[in-house]
Amino acid sequence: MTHLKAVLAALTIILGLTLLGSIEPAQATQFGASKPADLPYRVDAHRVYLQAPTDWDKVTQPSVVSFKLPPRAVNSGRYDGMLYSWFRSAPNYRIWYVYWHEPENDFTTNVQQRAYRNAWRHIVTIERSTGRNKLSSATLFMSFDFRPSVNRNPADWYPGNKFIDVIGFDGFNWWYYREYRTPGEIYGPGYRWARAHNKPYACGEWGSAVINNNVRARARWIKQTGHWFADRNAAFASYWNSELFALNDRPSKLAYKQVVGL
Repeated sequence: MTHLKAVLAALTIILGLTLLGSIEPAQATQFGASKPADLPYRVDAHRVYLQAPTDWDKVTQPSVVSFKLPPRAVNSGRYDGMLYSWFRSAPNYRIWYVYWHEPENDFTTNVQQRAYRNAWRHIVTIERSTGRNKLSSATLFMSFDFRPSVNRNPADWYPGNKFIDVIGFDGFNWWYYREYRTPGEIYGPGYRWARAHNKPYACGEWGSAVINNNVRARARWIKQTGHWFADRNAAFASYWNSELFALNDRPSKLAYKQVVGL
């Protein structure tokens, strides 16, 4: 009888996991890329940019999707029908949606910032009325905010814990650093800000330029940074595979493949 109970318990666990689904790990960081087609392997999540939320044609797997709409028009209700239809028709993937990523340079006055925060709240209220449970709201700010000379407070653009599921900060290891700075230096302040608000952390755009033409050093940095995100259970971390940060050398491509496999 004891053996039978043990077998039944094991079967219950297996069946439960099957019913819950094993496609999307609850804790694993979803590593994405801005140009996934340029990589010779599949990433966990695509990084998608839309001017307006009118369709889902570019979303073919789990994705981080940004869109822009004028805050005052959003608050007036002009886009309510479009937003409801868009959210209601979302494909059955895990999707983090971002309203106007990196808003800091675009909304600089108190009036603009208030309108942006209110627009976020309006959008989330519409999304949650659709009952689509694979949609999550995510803010994406800039790690640049935390530089002492910048004197910014992300709270000026933050709509509040009630409306946001994930807090993210984009950041890069720039060529003018002349070194590969640690992920803690670049991404640590944003991570701490998210955790101070009791929210999961994420990064919508990350990457490094090749410093001193040393692609192998960049490959090591990519792996180190990927582990840094994974160790902190970042919800997603999408590599900006473009321009100065493009993964256009073999060591970097292989390094990111290892990161995606974490």
